Amino acid sequence: MTAGLVGTPPTITGDYTQTSTGMLRVLVTPAGMKHLIVLGTAHLAGTLSYV
Repeated sequence: MTAGLVGTPPTITGDYTQTSTGMLRVLVTPAGMKHLIVLGTAHLAGTLSYV
């Protein structure tokens, strides 16, 4: 996973799999984007949290 540059969303390159007990937490700032880009397949079984 790479952090986004100012004004661009963070990006996961490749596939992402998260188990039911996993948590992906993405920090969003007022000037930041509110998106997460996955360049592959994402399987989310846990929590995705924007903070």
